Amino acid sequence: MSVAQNISARCQRYLGDMGVSLQVWVHAMETPHDRLFVFRPDELKSLNLVTAAAVAAPATAKTTLPGRAPAANAGARNPWPSQ
Repeated sequence: MSVAQNISARCQRYLGDMGVSLQVWVHAMETPHDRLFVFRPDELKSLNLVTAAAVAAPATAKTTLPGRAPAANAGARNPWPSQ
């Protein structure tokens, strides 16, 4: 357990040193290991993960993982639900 605590402390210190809100770490720890938490653009800004507004991708661009079909609800918080 002490190794996990040490890694957690190092990650939190690194985020803090970069000026990132430690709420990011809370999200990481609360997200199940088989899920992916996707921050909304406003959250990225408020948590200091980005310094400028995101540029919208062209409407025709589709991003998928290899071997996966595009998500039917692309605006969902978890675009790649576990199977």
